[in-house]
Amino acid sequence: MLNNVTAWLDHTAERYPEKTAFSDERKSVTYWELSVQAKAIAAGIVQLGIFKKPVAVFLPKGAGTIISFMAAAYSGNFYTPIDVEMPKKRVQKILEVLESEAVITSSDLVSVFRSYGYEKNIVIFEEAVQGETSEKQIAAVHSKCIDTDILYVLFTSGSTGTPKGVAISHRSVFDYIDFV
Repeated sequence: MLNNVTAWLDHTAERYPEKTAFSDERKSVTYWELSVQAKAIAAGIVQLGIFKKPVAVFLPKGAGTIISFMAAAYSGNFYTPIDVEMPKKRVQKILEVLESEAVITSSDLVSVFRSYGYEKNIVIFEEAVQGETSEKQIAAVHSKCIDTDILYVLFTSGSTGTPKGVAISHRSVFDYIDFV
């Protein structure tokens, strides 16, 4: 039984390793590459000692963003996308509400993210994706995860001006896929 989207990705990567999982104008990744790269980043997050906590993803839309989303899930955490075009004040409010333990961003966006007053863990995508993967470590994390764990939190505009997060679980994603 699949209780986590990472199990779904692992299953798909085994069955269709060379099939394109995602592509944008800069990069294309197969299911196998998506799995391997996400696990490499996840290993770095696990080493930070973060579990079932929010991980912000501050990258331009594209393959790297998807890889980072899956990295957060492989590490036993949940992700929140933060649009790089978002106004500074909104990002700061989201970070205040989210209380993110880590952010995944690129080397060229670190200073931008730091300008928001963020002082916790920063994972540099280009470096982390080259890291070592520990299947044993990922399996240990996965064994502690259940289908009702949060997969991601999306922030709405908030009618009061304060962004509000909407949490989506792994189970909700599976239910949606089964529905469609």
